[in-house]
Amino acid sequence: MQPKKFGLIGHPVGHSLSAVMQNRVFRELNLPHTYEAFDILPENLEQFIKGTDLSGANVTIPHKVEAMDLVDELDQSAKDIKAVNTIEFPSNRQPTTDNRPPIGIVGHNTDSYGFSHSLEEEDIILEEKNVLVIGAGGASRAILVSLINNKANVTLTNRTKQKAEDLVKELSLQDQVEIVDYQLLTTNNQLPEVDIIVNTTSLGMTPKVETTPIPKDLLKPNHIIFDVVYNPLETQLIKDAKSIGCKTISGVNMLVHQGAQSLRIWLGIEPPTEIMKEVVLESLI
Repeated sequence: MQPKKFGLIGHPVGHSLSAVMQNRVFRELNLPHTYEAFDILPENLEQFIKGTDLSGANVTIPHKVEAMDLVDELDQSAKDIKAVNTIEFPSNRQPTTDNRPPIGIVGHNTDSYGFSHSLEEEDIILEEKNVLVIGAGGASRAILVSLINNKANVTLTNRTKQKAEDLVKELSLQDQVEIVDYQLLTTNNQLPEVDIIVNTTSLGMTPKVETTPIPKDLLKPNHIIFDVVYNPLETQLIKDAKSIGCKTISGVNMLVHQGAQSLRIWLGIEPPTEIMKEVVLESLI
């Protein structure tokens, strides 16, 4: 088997555990492939994507939206989310049966899959659930699309209300997502009636581990808390939620499931998700 090279493109990437996770999969399945992280400045993104010898790449902050314009084709997930987090390069595919060269660079998005399967793993059904999404950045895109596709009732809040409005408009979800003012939400000491709270911001991420998007006194024991941050394993939001009896889900689950879906795209394999989760948890504890 010919060795293939895969990687993560972002800036910064030092905190990421994708390489640890994916290289463990290759060792576990006796595959000769490698995966490494590449810290790429925004001004160097196009040159990297057009000139790399990688067979596939994951894309993280701050490049997910810009990467859309640097691929030749978008699959439906990337079109819906209007962002790319997984790239498949022509070198990863065989020539067509009539000896034409493989098609160009294809952009995918596995974040929505990662989110929805994290909840399925916990036996959480989204249909008709009232969900508050905090943040209007890159991770929020995929989560909003996933929630709407799963027939949840969605409310979005962001520190800059205009950014939330712009995102909902860009995703054509104006009639399906309600927007609330973040300042009013936190200063009025009252959340809307919600079942699930999803933090898509970086608040609580290492090194600013003491920060949280929602004050503890606004949380209720019946809330389900999903935090996309996975480093640290228990953010301040997760700690606060656990202390009052909330069900909590860390960003590890989403990391594992979106990474597993990337491997299915690149290699057509069924990844060992339990081992992937295990190695990530080992790295965080």
